[in-house]
This record gives sequence, C-alpha cells and structure tokens, in this order.
Amino acid sequence: MNARVLRLNAKDNVLVALSDLCQGEETPFGGHKYRLKTDVPAKHKFATAEIEKNGAVVMFGVLIGKAMEPIAVGERVTTRNTHHEAAAFHEKTEQYQWRAPDVTKWKDREFLGCHREDGQGLPQNMVEATIMLETARTNPASVLRDAANFYKVDTDAIALKVKLEFTAKEKAIS
Repeated sequence: MNARVLRLNAKDNVLVALSDLCQGEETPFGGHKYRLKTDVPAKHKFATAEIEKNGAVVMFGVLIGKAMEPIAVGERVTTRNTHHEAAAFHEKTEQYQWRAPDVTKWKDREFLGCHREDGQGLPQNMVEATIMLETARTNPASVLRDAANFYKVDTDAIALKVKLEFTAKEKAIS
C-alpha cells in the first residue's frame, strides 16, 4: 500500500499529505487511523492530536507555530488557525567529534578530478557538470577547448584512448 501521508519526526503532532485527502476520509498511519475533518491538499498538514488554543504545532521535531484557535485531530493546519513561531535556535545540542573515515581501500586509486596547484582537487563529476552546463548556454566547442586548457587536460591523449577503445570493441565484434 502506498503511503498517503508522511511524518517527518516522531515528535511531530502533524502529518503531511502526499496527495489530496478528502474530508471524512480515514487515513491510516503508524497504527492509528485519522478521520479528516477538512480537505487536506497535497503538501499540506493536518493535526494528529488535539491542539488547544496557543498550543504548540510541532514539525521536524521542533516548534513551527502556535494554534490561534483549537485544532481538532484530522483538521488541516493553515495560516488561518496557526501563527508562525519557531523554537529557539541552539548552536549545539550534543558533542560531536569528526573522525576521518578509513580510506585504505581507495589508497591506490587514481583521483579522476581536477588537480589544483594548491594540492586540492575538484571531483570529476563536478567539473563535468559545470562544463556541460556552460556548453548548453554558449558555444560548446569553445567552452570545451577553454576548459581543457584551463584544467590542463591532454585532449590528444583522451582522443587516442577513445580511438583505441573503439578499435578494440570493433575487433571484439568481428
């Protein structure tokens, strides 16, 4: 069965409709069934618990608003019945220490990106995406030539490699 609603965090007291839901419809989620008091368009929220006037509306596990009037279970949460209010921002809620991942299995692999003079690298897929985006907006031949020069790409070596690969494939087919 395809899910028709989504809870973003276990602390939430709202569900998000993934498709249009109709008033009176019974919507199952997490072992509960919610009978909708109002229509709830896709991407909108409805209450999963009674929310009293000035009560907290919680989504993403944090306060997103306060009810301006009571909101019943199954009722759409809107800008008419909810006033935006955000939970206080806390820079850190827990200690975190980064640990370098084990990269031994890639130790002898070749970096296929752009090597910079400062020793940093730009991943190949980012270079390619940027170049392809630019070719779509201007003269592709000029952009590719300029990019090859900038990134010090040996285009003759690439052309030879491609030619050898095609030759090998043709021989394998014949």
